[in-house]
Amino acid sequence: MLIIYRCDLRIALLDASTPVFYRQPYEPVPEYPKKLVPRPGSKPFSEDTDRVIPHLNKELVTAWWVMRRFCLIVNLGVQTQWPVYTEVIHDTMVSVIYRLLFMDFPAGSLNEVMRLGLLTFSYHSFLQWQDDKPPRHKFHTTYQECVLHLGVVKGVTPQLMLWLLMIAANTLFDVSNEEWLEHSMRDCIDKCRIMTWKQMQELLKSFIWIPLLDERSGMQIYDYITN
Repeated sequence: MLIIYRCDLRIALLDASTPVFYRQPYEPVPEYPKKLVPRPGSKPFSEDTDRVIPHLNKELVTAWWVMRRFCLIVNLGVQTQWPVYTEVIHDTMVSVIYRLLFMDFPAGSLNEVMRLGLLTFSYHSFLQWQDDKPPRHKFHTTYQECVLHLGVVKGVTPQLMLWLLMIAANTLFDVSNEEWLEHSMRDCIDKCRIMTWKQMQELLKSFIWIPLLDERSGMQIYDYITN
C-alpha cells in the first residue's frame, strides 16, 4: 500500500491534480503521529520562523510543526545511531502531504508560499528517488512563479526566501540551468550576509533541514552560487 500512496502523492503534487485517496468526507486523512503533534505552550520554532508563523493558517502551522519535529527526530537519530521507525516515516508522509494538497489558499499569499515550500520539502524527504530531479511539471511552473513574486509578499524575509530557494534548487531545478534561481539565491545570500557553508547550513536548520539527505547536494549548490 505504501507504494500506491507514494505514486498517488507524487502524481497529485507534480501535476497539481486531486489525489485518489482521502478525497471523500467518509475517508478522512489519517491523524499526525502523536509524538510529532504540538503540545499546548510548546515553542518549536526558530527566531527566523517566529516572524512568519503568527501570520499563517493554523492548520498550516501544525503541518510545519510536524515536519520540523520529524526532521529533528531524524537528525537526532543520525547523531545517536538510533533509527527512525518506518511506521513514523510512513505516517508522517501520508498525514502531512495529503493535508497540504487539500489546503487551498490565494495565489501569492504567505500561506500559499509556505504550503508550496512544505510540499517541496516533503516531496524531497519522502517521494524523491535520491537526487533525481523530476521532469518539469505544472508544479515547477507554479513554484517558480511564486518565488519570483516573493518580494511583494508580506512576511517573507530574506532568510525565508533563501530557504525556499535552496529547497527548490535541491529538489526541483538544476540551478546551473536556471538563471532566475541562481540570481535570486546569490542576492539572498548577500542580504543574509552568509559567508560560509556552515552559516548557510545553520540558517537552513533554523527552518527545516535534514543534513543526512542534503549535506552533499546543498554544499555543491552553495559552492556553485558563491564561486
